[in-house]
Amino acid sequence: MLIGILGVLKSGGAYVPMDPGYPMDRIEHILGDTKARVVIVEESTKDRLYDYKELVDREEESTLSILSLNSSDMKDSLNICSIENPLPSVSSSDLAYVIYTSGTTGKPKGVMIEHRSVVNLVESIRVVYDCSERGKFTAYTSYVFDVSVSEIFSALLYGNELHLLSDTIRKDSSSISDYLLAQEITHTYLPPVLLSLLPRNVYPHLQAILYAGEPCDEETGIYWGEHKKLYNLYGPTESTIYATCKEIVEGEVHVIGKPLVNTTTYVLDEYLRHVPLGGVGELYIGGVGVSRGYLNLSELTAERFVVNPFQREEEKEIGYNGRMYKTGDLVRFLPDGNLQYIGRNDFQVKIRGYRIELGEIENALLSYAGIRQGVVLAKEQGSGIKYLVGYYVSDDVVNHEDLSMHLSGLLPDYMVPSVYVHLEELPVTLNGKLDRKALPEPNFTGDKEYIAPTTVLEKQLAELYGEVLGLESSSISIHDDFFRLGGDSIISIQLVSRLRKRLDFYITVKDIFTYRSVEKLSAFIERNLKNKVRVVRSEQGVLQGVVPLLPIQEWFFEQVKDGVFPDFNHWNQSFLINVPKLDLEVLKKSLGVLIEKHDVLRMSYPNIDGTYVQHYGGLFVPPVSLLDCSGITETQLIDIFTDWQSGFNISEGPLLHIGYITGYEDGRARIFFAFHHLIIDVVSWRIITEDLKTIYQSFEKGLSEEISADSKGSSYRQWSEAIAGYKKESPVDRETEIAYWNDVVVESNNSNHFLSGLSVQNSYYGHVVLDVTYTEKLLRECHQVYHTQINDILLSALSLALTDFTGSFSHTILLESHGREDIFDDLDITETVGWFTNMYPFGLHSSSSLLETLMITKQSLRAVPNNGIGYGSLMGYVDQALPHISFNYLGQLDQENSDREGAWHISSESSGLSFGNDNRSTSIITINGAITEGELHFSILGYLPETQVEYFTELFKKRMIEIVDTLSSMEKLDMNTKNNEIEFDEGDYKAIVSLNDAKGKPNMFMIHPASAGCEVYQSLSDQLISDYHCYGLDSYNLYNEKKIDNLHQLATYYLNYIEKIQHESQQEEYILLGWSLGGQIALEIASELERRGHVKITVFLLDTIIRATDPELMKLISLPSDEDINEKHHVSINSDHFIEIKKILVSEYAIANQKISTNLKYTKTILLKAMIEEEYKNPLLAGYIHQLPCNNVDTLLEKQNLVTVYPLNVAHHYIMQEEQQIIDIIKRTLD
Repeated sequence: MLIGILGVLKSGGAYVPMDPGYPMDRIEHILGDTKARVVIVEESTKDRLYDYKELVDREEESTLSILSLNSSDMKDSLNICSIENPLPSVSSSDLAYVIYTSGTTGKPKGVMIEHRSVVNLVESIRVVYDCSERGKFTAYTSYVFDVSVSEIFSALLYGNELHLLSDTIRKDSSSISDYLLAQEITHTYLPPVLLSLLPRNVYPHLQAILYAGEPCDEETGIYWGEHKKLYNLYGPTESTIYATCKEIVEGEVHVIGKPLVNTTTYVLDEYLRHVPLGGVGELYIGGVGVSRGYLNLSELTAERFVVNPFQREEEKEIGYNGRMYKTGDLVRFLPDGNLQYIGRNDFQVKIRGYRIELGEIENALLSYAGIRQGVVLAKEQGSGIKYLVGYYVSDDVVNHEDLSMHLSGLLPDYMVPSVYVHLEELPVTLNGKLDRKALPEPNFTGDKEYIAPTTVLEKQLAELYGEVLGLESSSISIHDDFFRLGGDSIISIQLVSRLRKRLDFYITVKDIFTYRSVEKLSAFIERNLKNKVRVVRSEQGVLQGVVPLLPIQEWFFEQVKDGVFPDFNHWNQSFLINVPKLDLEVLKKSLGVLIEKHDVLRMSYPNIDGTYVQHYGGLFVPPVSLLDCSGITETQLIDIFTDWQSGFNISEGPLLHIGYITGYEDGRARIFFAFHHLIIDVVSWRIITEDLKTIYQSFEKGLSEEISADSKGSSYRQWSEAIAGYKKESPVDRETEIAYWNDVVVESNNSNHFLSGLSVQNSYYGHVVLDVTYTEKLLRECHQVYHTQINDILLSALSLALTDFTGSFSHTILLESHGREDIFDDLDITETVGWFTNMYPFGLHSSSSLLETLMITKQSLRAVPNNGIGYGSLMGYVDQALPHISFNYLGQLDQENSDREGAWHISSESSGLSFGNDNRSTSIITINGAITEGELHFSILGYLPETQVEYFTELFKKRMIEIVDTLSSMEKLDMNTKNNEIEFDEGDYKAIVSLNDAKGKPNMFMIHPASAGCEVYQSLSDQLISDYHCYGLDSYNLYNEKKIDNLHQLATYYLNYIEKIQHESQQEEYILLGWSLGGQIALEIASELERRGHVKITVFLLDTIIRATDPELMKLISLPSDEDINEKHHVSINSDHFIEIKKILVSEYAIANQKISTNLKYTKTILLKAMIEEEYKNPLLAGYIHQLPCNNVDTLLEKQNLVTVYPLNVAHHYIMQEEQQIIDIIKRTLD
């Protein structure tokens, strides 16, 4: 393509680089924006443009020519062309190229660069390099990025040799090193990341290294600055790639230097005034390099390219330096005249741990009726607590409570201003800009969204929430949802562990999921003080003997047997703990106690007669490798860490290596841990870190009497034995579970064949990063609408990405989880170290609707029995072919607050290579993710062509961002809590009404069906008046603007009213009745009643059909389309009524797809099944439902004898016509 670029310039044209891998809509946008009529391609990519060419040729006056550089026709044409060398007729002010960068509108914007700007740039590079000819330059960057311009023309315009690096070489630092040496390269550009990885060999011919884009790390800057000429160049695309340059000496990596030739730089305040020396201001760039502007974007050009008020008279005379480019970067001048880069001038603030874009709040403010202008500022109280102030201009003062309610429907709670100030007009400066300093101070009355803990227990819980979530406890309201603050299942385990250690309360992970806020959990603990101690089996002392292998360990040894892991001794997990400097002798004593406490750390696995056996070894004090890393490069350090963990022998043990490293620039130390994966998982990292810290600090404080290795939870052996007996524990349940897994296996065997056809021998990596802003949205803003958890969103993104990638709507993946499920009442492994990981096949089913895909995924996850813990025990990993795609989200690895003095926290720094290079992944695509340093990272290992791995990586990231954007911008459900109940905006709505006046009779509660109220039961109630006092539960979603899509929350809300009536009438027995969806809500109410200790419960189900436990049924039922709604309800798609109907249907669809919280043990269940097949849009649905003997109700019951089925000769929608039969069955059952 370089030849094509040179040809375009030679002909006098301007070139516009495009990557053939771009999405077609981006290519079409660029071609349409530029009105380009010639596209230069290669034979392998020309077919992508033919559809667009036909469109242009048909609808435009001129045609689109596609020229293939390596086609036979082009070669024939070149052979007959003249060999004369005509000069192009261009001037220095003509365009050289237009390069497209990302735009804030979502469309890329074209930056126009003239010839004189390019010439000035390459002359500047020549001066920097001090090289005119006969040098050897590399071209590292793709031609679609502007850095390539400096690489290409710095070499060619001065008679130097240009070396184009291949993709294979560019992505491997060792290959780059080899190429630099073999080809005797003299000058090279490398991105900072690759520069840090470049092997530190002697490069005798290399004279200078250039990097740009971001600072390199200080250690890298020091090393290469001492050994070569190292230059840091800075500049935006709009200033022709580079504007300043600095030779790096003594590690000054954040210094971007002084202006290039014919370039001017200004550090200005918001009024375009020079800031004092050393003061921070925004960088403006002037001179020859300033771009002509953005193609076809005159307003944006005027905004970013401003008149230069500092242009001198002599400059005006020659037409030079008349405009400045506003970079948005914050810098300051140093005393020596160099510029130091500070950061971006993004308009963001941070409130209670959240990054907030004030402009987003201002836009929401302007959406309120009557408000003409709005500004939002972040202010700070004397106590240091930040809050938001909303200033608005309107004719009259608006109702601030109404305004807050309006904003809460558009924004997360923490983005709703705490106080508002009405203004007649906004203050402005002399030049017409908003004068923020002149805005009045508000009369602050407090943040209504934040409620501080009041009781001792609430304060303790807020502290623990803050610790495990990495938040300040002072920012946590007692109403904040643990999971919406960023919690997940792994962090829940940590919270449970600390509750038991600190407060001595027995709380399960399931309790955290149920009582999510500080207030709810506090109330639950206080109500259940009798649960403070639970009898838990454990093994104390130094354990010995054989331990059964868990299914995951059996899987490992099967891979060893099959030769998949030839280097099976090097299959580890390793990590670093960032600690203050420690007393080495105390550390060694502490490690001895740690080894004694966690018996699994003494495991070994001898091979006896061809079978690997797991058994405990004897006590030992582990040696500690010592290292001072000052003066050691990062690469050398990684090599040392890799060497430390490369010598394990699983047959003999020990299977751990510990190191203590000093010499870090932060003045702290690191503890290195490496364990063979057979004895540890990621959850264990935290347990080891916390236990070692506790033991060390107890020794340090002289509290040796408090140090004991005897207070152990359940052992790894006890868990292994329990899992081994899992199949025998409840045969009926296990038969149901096995049937579930058999269906999943069949589905798995029928999917993913597309990948098998693409797989290759070599592997390639992709990497996805969501920045801090998106990660915070993912953790804290995306779950309010559909009450999701993070895996729901990540797996939905994966499902959609796989559909984009393969064209199939169904895939089966191998899903990994922590495996520490709370399924055995007498075992507690929250503080037990070991490899508990569980993996199981999981079906992903996407649709054309993003939200429907999310609901399908969410409900599919909830339908997995016991979170998949039984798959390995019931089905095994050996006999079943596992899916080709594996997925593992590890949670937040560094969520604790690491800024506290003396803190111990797991570091994100590299701890070496944990897996031997000869070991191969068992999946075609392996996806591993975690949150570190506030960012979500996914590594994708694929045994696919490199381009396919890159393409899939892009799709996965695109879909994640799409879901996060969609959910974070949607209206959230207002689920505030008070006194352990849910508060709703009810208006005139009444949740429960009396349907007859049979006072003194047993109560019967009738729950509304889908999309209807309780009036459907009026006639039935009238007929039952002599025997039962009937109450109707009316549909909350039907009569309230904000919808509820969570089955448990809706059922609990209704139950509050039911319990009140039962208490007032002093009745012990609960009688519930529900038609269709109402029956499912009734079952969830029964589940909650059982959890609260009630056993006298009867539920009548009028043809209720359970979907959540039946994946095949869920596939047959989908949300109605807009056209379906229009046809059924005869409402315009654009009307408010249509929107309301759709919101109701979406919430009911979500509820219908949810499984009840806990299977029923005591509830007598009567199913009245409609036997006449209904006419559904999907013709397969009626037949499928008809063949279900119990409508899947039996899948929700612990015992089959709890359900009685009465067939009714009627269709589902007409079941209330069989009123007399229903009454007879009710009386027969209850008499």
